[in-house]
Amino acid sequence: NKTDRLRWGVSGRVRSVPIDFLNSLHLNPAHLQGVISGEIVAEGDGGAIASARLQVTVPDLIFLIDSESPDTYPFHLNDSSVKIDLVDGSLVGNLVTLTENGGKAAMEIRVEDVVEFSDSLQNKTIVGHFQLEDFDLSIFEGFTAYGVEPAGLLNSAFVLSGTLGQPTVKGDAAIKNGGIELLYQGV
Repeated sequence: NKTDRLRWGVSGRVRSVPIDFLNSLHLNPAHLQGVISGEIVAEGDGGAIASARLQVTVPDLIFLIDSESPDTYPFHLNDSSVKIDLVDGSLVGNLVTLTENGGKAAMEIRVEDVVEFSDSLQNKTIVGHFQLEDFDLSIFEGFTAYGVEPAGLLNSAFVLSGTLGQPTVKGDAAIKNGGIELLYQGV
């Protein structure tokens, strides 16, 4: 009986929490620096989510990427935000971040009909898009061999569709002023 379901609610807020603790979890190859702020509010019952909102901001995030060289390469993201809302039974997410050279990455995704706990998420329909604007390829220097410096700006637009279990990505990408400098080969 739906009227007998246990009601629940959650809310929380963090402000300016250093994210260095993520480094101890060894979740990624980069050392992270910065602070994170966020807020979550959600409620529902034993069978479904009635409402949900999550917002996370990271004003300045630095990835220190270890490479084959003795150097560590910093990659800066500025004014990053993630927002997730439950709207008409669908989960709507937005991510926006800026790079230190003025580039931008933005993604919007919608996952349809996610409120019931008993439903498998694998078959839920997704729609969305992902864009990179003037994304500096030099950030990949930390992932290349010593003395290899990628250059250029990546612009792309991708459309996301399908299901969470079988997503489809279609789109275009172009590199402006692209190249690879091989320092020790003089190229």
